Amino acid sequence: MGTKPNRDQPTTETPQAENQVLIVFGDIIETTWRIFLPLVGMAVCGIYADMSFNTIPWYTLSSMAVGGVIAALLVRQQLKGISKS
Repeated sequence: MGTKPNRDQPTTETPQAENQVLIVFGDIIETTWRIFLPLVGMAVCGIYADMSFNTIPWYTLSSMAVGGVIAALLVRQQLKGISKS
C-alpha cells in the first residue's frame, strides 16, 4: 500500500507561489491569443482574397500587416491593464 505524506515537513511551494504561477500562466495564454488570432485570422482572409482576385501575395501580405497592428494594439491594451493592477 502507499505511504502517507509527512505533514510535518514544509512543502516547497506556498499557496501564494501557486497563485502567482497561475496568474503568469493566464497572462501567457491571454497574450498568445491576442497575437495568434489577429495574425492567423487576417492571413486566412488575405489568402482567400488572393485566391478570389488572383492577386497572390498582395492581400495576404497586407492583411498580415493589418493583423500585426491589431495584435500590437491588443497586447498594448493588455499591458496597460496589467500595469494598473
